[in-house]
Amino acid sequence: MTSADRMRRVPQQQRSQKRVEFILDTAAALFAAHGVDQVTTNHIAESAEISVGSLYRFFPNKEAIIAALVKRYMDAATAIFPDRIDTTLPIESIMRDVIMCFVRFSREQTGFEVVLVGLGGAYKSEAATEMQAVIIEGISQVLATYYPTLNAARRHRCAQVSFGLVAGLMPLELTEAEMVSEMVLAVAAYQSAFLQRERL
Repeated sequence: MTSADRMRRVPQQQRSQKRVEFILDTAAALFAAHGVDQVTTNHIAESAEISVGSLYRFFPNKEAIIAALVKRYMDAATAIFPDRIDTTLPIESIMRDVIMCFVRFSREQTGFEVVLVGLGGAYKSEAATEMQAVIIEGISQVLATYYPTLNAARRHRCAQVSFGLVAGLMPLELTEAEMVSEMVLAVAAYQSAFLQRERL
């Protein structure tokens, strides 16, 4: 993320902090409703009922708003992966818990899904890519706990594809239980085949 993508000024007063949070809430709702590509800083300012100049006091551009949203998501996403893993449980059980937390988190955090997996083509967010990398690393660490002999590059590949399967299913209109069930099925089948190929 370049310096131009960071906030212009970090709010110190409570009133300014509330304004920044409201701008981010507004942006997240617009991104969720219309997609990142279709939303401009003018749209965000209009929906937040502030001037574009007021928005620019805090955020120089849309990328800076997305970066601030991603930081918010990342700060709140620490509970997705367990601090400790009980390896007496099968890895499928741990992955189910992780996926369940991920699905619940994605549905509770407005705009998370579109910011995390809905960016591509003409518009690409470095901050969202960074967040994807953090989640992939979390999956990789679970794999490392269960399969310590799997080399880092292969483990990362398995984690990347596992994340890709989850991300690809996110736009489907399913209940939370249905979504978790389909994601677990897809990830478990892939990881089983992958590990079999690696002869682990």
